Amino acid sequence: MKHPSLRRGQTRFVALLFAQALIFVTAACGSGDPEKSLENRLSVVLVSIDTLRADHLGCYGYERPTTPHIDRFATDGVLFEQCVNTGGGTLPVHMSMLTSLAPAVHGVFPGNGRALAEGHTTLAEALHDAGYATAAFVDGGYLSGTFGFTQGFDRYFDRNYKGVLGKIESYFDEGGLAELLPRALSWMSRHHNRPFFLFLHTYDTHSAVSRLPYESPPPFLNQFVDPGYSGSFDGCREDRCASELLLWHNQARREAMLGPKELFTPEEMEYTVALYDGAISYVDDQIGLLLAALEDFGIAQRTLVVLTSDHGEEFLEHGLLLHDQNYEEVARVPLIVRFPDRSHAGRRVANLVSTLDLLPTILDASGAPPLPQAMGLSLLQLVSSPSGGGFERPVHIASGREKLRTRHWSLLAESNGPSELYSLADDPNEQMNRIAQYPDHAAKLFDQLLEIQSHEIIIREQIGFTDSEKAELAPNELEKLRALGYAEPHPASPPG
Repeated sequence: MKHPSLRRGQTRFVALLFAQALIFVTAACGSGDPEKSLENRLSVVLVSIDTLRADHLGCYGYERPTTPHIDRFATDGVLFEQCVNTGGGTLPVHMSMLTSLAPAVHGVFPGNGRALAEGHTTLAEALHDAGYATAAFVDGGYLSGTFGFTQGFDRYFDRNYKGVLGKIESYFDEGGLAELLPRALSWMSRHHNRPFFLFLHTYDTHSAVSRLPYESPPPFLNQFVDPGYSGSFDGCREDRCASELLLWHNQARREAMLGPKELFTPEEMEYTVALYDGAISYVDDQIGLLLAALEDFGIAQRTLVVLTSDHGEEFLEHGLLLHDQNYEEVARVPLIVRFPDRSHAGRRVANLVSTLDLLPTILDASGAPPLPQAMGLSLLQLVSSPSGGGFERPVHIASGREKLRTRHWSLLAESNGPSELYSLADDPNEQMNRIAQYPDHAAKLFDQLLEIQSHEIIIREQIGFTDSEKAELAPNELEKLRALGYAEPHPASPPG
């Protein structure tokens, strides 16, 4: 455990600096109650469903009935219509989710060899310090404890990959919620008599490791597949299957090396999306079991449940598969929060929010003291105010191409300036680049992006980005990443 005085000294400067950069932060920040007695505090369940597109959930308007349990959960909770991630993929987004630090500040990226610095405080540490029992049950890969995710957890079950690519029959034989959920419920049954924090993560909607691009057990696997499908594509082409095939497709597409017979036909793409939707339906079924267990344990009325994702998935909307780009199908994620007393049930919030906001919101709702380091905002004032409480600020989404997201606009930029501008009000799928039509507005948004980036760099330097620990993945962890479609952890550097 880090020295408390050092932690406070480092983070106080961060909070003040970022408040100067975004002056509206102070108006929306929550106020945790450090005097609130432990026995009266809420328990917290945070569920992250990796690679879950918001627009493939029924409660977000999807036409297929993929998520009946999550849809009912949303009617009891608050649904945030525009939640975006912080960019960079599973590893940096989850680290931002659990620290409320931008990727450029926490400094944990695929391929840069860093783990979270001990000087940073995680959500689990904050709740543990407030007297909570803490546990995480995660699907390994980029959630490996090697990266520093274990900070603050009494127990961190990190399911390392057990199989060898090409020599396993099914992803579900190797883990996922089929293994993680029973372990999580068993832990909860032993700790629900005191406030607890449970973090649950799964790759069950991620591209698969076996034959098909997306897999789920029967009857979910073919639930949405057209019974008349007659395409030749069955998950493999020659010796490439599943994630490996999707990754190869992207590389070949970028290099303009795909022949007509190697392109996915519309029918094959529909088949692939149907498999993905089946995997979502399977996860929804498992979420139903989790919610039922909270009722069975008699703790649903005193448990805050938060459901979200790190990023979505692409299906050629912008030419590629998987989730390497920062378009809306990847950047926009679901966020649904159910409060213990079902307060604000059925509320839909249109304001733009970020995965950075999870930590301050959870601490605020639980009554635990706030963290001065937090770069996100508590959403409680936003939820309780019909007008949104004046809550609005741009969100920086970091990756290969930087993105600035406002409620109504999406800007993509290269290092030398803006390259794409989309008006989300009339083009939510980002198909019409408006940069030639609105060059002045693009320039204004780009200036805002540069301002946020510069402040992230200053904050990073002040709180010890260079103090990050070294992260070394074991061979089985590297094999898991390859199986998920990451040929190698590809290098990524923080912006600036």
